[in-house]
Amino acid sequence: MQQNKKRSGVADAGLDQGQQRILRWLERYPFQRAQDLVVALSPWEGRGAAYRRIAELETRHLIESVRFGASTREHLYHLSPVGRSVCAGWNVERGRQGRTLVLREEREKLVRLLPRLPVWLIVQDLVNGLVLGAARALARAGTGQEAEHVHWNWARDYTHAFVARGREARLLRVHADGALTLCLRFASPQTGATEEWLTFLLLHCPLDDGRLLRSRLDRIVRWRESEERWPVYSQMPPVLILATTPRQAEWWQRAWAQVTTNMRVDGPLGAMACLPKDQRIGNSWRLAWRTLGTNESCHIRELAQPGSAPALPELAEVFVPWERILRQEAEQVWQVPPYPGRCSYELAAKAQEAAERNSTRTSQAHGSVPSAADPNHVDYRLMSLFLVPRQWEILSLVFAHPLLSRDELSIVLGMRPKPAQILLADLAQKDILTRKETTVGGRWQLSEAGLRLQAHRASCHVYRFVRLPVTPGAPLVQRGVAGLVHQMRHTVGIYRFFTTLMSDLTASPVAWLRWWETGAMCEHVFVYREQTYHFKPDALASVQLGAREVRMWLEWDRGTMGVRDLERKCATYAAYLSSREWARTGAYPPALVYVAPEIAQERRFVKTAGALLAHIPGLRLYTTTASLLDIHGVLTPIWQPVTLQTTHSRFLPAGSLERDTLPEHVSRVALFAEE
Repeated sequence: MQQNKKRSGVADAGLDQGQQRILRWLERYPFQRAQDLVVALSPWEGRGAAYRRIAELETRHLIESVRFGASTREHLYHLSPVGRSVCAGWNVERGRQGRTLVLREEREKLVRLLPRLPVWLIVQDLVNGLVLGAARALARAGTGQEAEHVHWNWARDYTHAFVARGREARLLRVHADGALTLCLRFASPQTGATEEWLTFLLLHCPLDDGRLLRSRLDRIVRWRESEERWPVYSQMPPVLILATTPRQAEWWQRAWAQVTTNMRVDGPLGAMACLPKDQRIGNSWRLAWRTLGTNESCHIRELAQPGSAPALPELAEVFVPWERILRQEAEQVWQVPPYPGRCSYELAAKAQEAAERNSTRTSQAHGSVPSAADPNHVDYRLMSLFLVPRQWEILSLVFAHPLLSRDELSIVLGMRPKPAQILLADLAQKDILTRKETTVGGRWQLSEAGLRLQAHRASCHVYRFVRLPVTPGAPLVQRGVAGLVHQMRHTVGIYRFFTTLMSDLTASPVAWLRWWETGAMCEHVFVYREQTYHFKPDALASVQLGAREVRMWLEWDRGTMGVRDLERKCATYAAYLSSREWARTGAYPPALVYVAPEIAQERRFVKTAGALLAHIPGLRLYTTTASLLDIHGVLTPIWQPVTLQTTHSRFLPAGSLERDTLPEHVSRVALFAEE
């Protein structure tokens, strides 16, 4: 108690303008890095002065910091209870509505933001790059005149409720990971000072979920078409999407096409760029931006629509008016009132205490669900503070491919088994991952806390990812896991194929597996000749062979499919290829790789494919057996190329057992297709 009194009495001197700016900025945007505060204070102070202000405020216990696992060398600053009380006192004196500071409520607000920090740090880098490079990138054409001042404001997790058009009025909510407005002031001797406002919606989804991407774009389009946007229809802010990988960029483009086709309207104006591998954005204007829909190279300047006011009224209050207030009251010295009681939220200490309590608690019985009121219950939001980048990769990988084993996870991540086991054990200790015992050994899947963490991270409801209907009192289970468990050997076969492929490709410096998808991510529902088809390959993958990208469908047959099942599957492939649905993702259709349990089933499939797929030009098909794959590996001459038809009408006998090497055969077919 004496220590708390001592801390509360430390900050009893006045605050200068720079310190007040930092407190006001952190009041609105908690968990800011020092480099973010430097950008916020750049119109008034340099980097050195900003760092001194931060150190002074931290010494006076007006701000606190935590270290995030994804950036261990950087501190994330937020207001302490003393700083929060100072800002609350300012708001009361300025006539704003004040509220009593409740430590528990304020701490809960901060804890609620923790799972979103990985996304916000990336979006914040994008915003910083746009702000710092705006003057030069948006110089007036012809004269090259740069803006004299650049004022800006942005909002995290911008949401807006609107009434959608339709037969039944529905209340929907548009969501963006950020919204940025820029105010450029140009000085002219003839017309005086003029201002131009530009507004952007920022999207960045950390998960590869096609339905989630479509939902984000669908809400934006419906908001633009709503009645409230009719008077300002042409002032719709352009969308800037930052994709995590080139593959996710393709999914964003596909989501754009599906939304516009279903609604029969033009898509939103916007551009998309991929996040660099080192996650260092730098100058955001110089990223490789491509337009939504056409996928052509562009510059953000081409999308900008200058106006006399921000397109989003919520962003009208910019940071600059605070400077005018501070200038008018420069002679007044703001005093920091003493704050009774504890003066720290102790977020990191609480999280560490919860982790230690979780490591020493006894294991619970199977089927029991920890309650939030349980003193041994660990808050997954606090646990997200300690997750390192490798653990976030593991969570994303297990989310995309549930029920991977430890050895498979280590191969996909390029790690040794022992470090992978340590990371998995730590995630299991935090109740984010759970180990499921199956007929083929222990497998890993997301626990209920892990699903909630991923949903919170992607800013969506957890029910989007779980199996419905939800049983009261039972833990939430990820959608699709029950089906994978039901056919576990089939699932293990698919995972074994790709882990073997990755292991074999490590010896080649010019070949690697770019990405692979299973489950709902490689499924498509399409209509061809007034008939609906459900195209569902076991997996879809992309292999980089030198300068060429080769894509393949994988069909893993355990001998459970009869002749009718094979005919139905080949007929679906024929309809999918004939309808040219594959042309949405590439210039050439993927190759079809079929793995049979034995030679008899392999010959049966080749015969069926020859009867139903012979009319498909340029189809690349090759088969093998699971025993050959297990003994020799993927990159050995175990494959039987089946040339059904080419442009020169050359045929390979269906019963031929000539074996070839997979990558070499695919390369030759790709070269022939280009000719």
